[in-house]
Amino acid sequence: MNHFSRLSVDQRSDSDLLSAAAGGEHRAFKTLMERHAAAAQALAKRIVGGASDADDIAQEAFLRAWKAAPGWRANGKARFATWLYRVVTNLCMDRLRQPPARPLDLAAGVEARQSDGYDQTLAAANRVRVRKAMAALTPGQRAAIALYHFSEMRGAEAAQVLGVSVPAFESLLVRGRRSLRSELYRQGIQRLEDIL
Repeated sequence: MNHFSRLSVDQRSDSDLLSAAAGGEHRAFKTLMERHAAAAQALAKRIVGGASDADDIAQEAFLRAWKAAPGWRANGKARFATWLYRVVTNLCMDRLRQPPARPLDLAAGVEARQSDGYDQTLAAANRVRVRKAMAALTPGQRAAIALYHFSEMRGAEAAQVLGVSVPAFESLLVRGRRSLRSELYRQGIQRLEDIL
């Protein structure tokens, strides 16, 4: 009896799941996607701003993971999540370099008008403000803030995702925060606590 057969699919490590997927075990890859899809989509949405683009980016990242599965080294330098976040971030950067193909996502405005409560309306308006402020940042600053504040990656791991040194990541984060505060201030937000 091998190691894989003693563990349920849900108990396996990401590396074990990727190795099993490389061997043709589709359920293993599905479990890997279930573990990381929401985080990948959330990261992409924070960087590119639109839910539709974020979904496309997350799907492309998992397609690349599927293709990379046969060559995955379980004892390599990066954890699967770190590798996946790097792929998502790179795809986002590529998307941001492209000229806009369609108008900005207007769903947030519709959501705010249709909400039935003050708190829901305020939350929707604040999400729009943050999205607009994030859109004003450089792609690198946007990615650094999304990784650090919304994906909860710290220091070395976030730097690895972006492919930069830790000091370079910290610099992107500081400049991004400064620019974000400035942009929110232009929108009439005095303190970040007012919207977050």
